[in-house]
Order: sequence, then structure tokens, then C-alpha cells
Amino acid sequence: MLIDTYTGVVYPLPIDSYSGHTLKNSYVTKHAGELSYSLSSNRICILGSIFTHGMVKNGKFCFTFLGDRFSGYKTIYMYE
Repeated sequence: MLIDTYTGVVYPLPIDSYSGHTLKNSYVTKHAGELSYSLSSNRICILGSIFTHGMVKNGKFCFTFLGDRFSGYKTIYMYE
């Protein structure tokens, strides 16, 4: 999630959760998912698995916060 420290508004990432890579048998590998971000950037990247509305995807997923919403890798939560 992203928190605007000036207004206190909270913007949730457009995913339910993330973890290490998920195998075909639904087991998660020993490695935790990696989250990359910087206080000087509006970009957040996840390396591992993302869980979104009952779907699981493996890979590297990057989101950029612009204005009042996230862009980048599209999830079901980003469509209006």
C-alpha cells in the first residue's frame, strides 16, 4: 500500500497478496517474494507470485503510482 504522508490517504496495491514463486502443485518455493521500492520513486516492483481475485501469476510485476492510481502491470482491480 502507498500512504500519502501529507493527506493520510491510503492507496492499496492492485493485488491481494504476494509470495515467492508458486509451483504447479500450489506449493510456494522456499524463497519469499521480493518487494523493491524507494522513497524517492513512485515505482513498486514484486518478484515472485502475485495473487489477484483468485488468480496466481509468477514473474516480475511493476506498478507506478500516478496521481491517484496505479498503472503498469494490469490486474482486475485496475479496470473500472
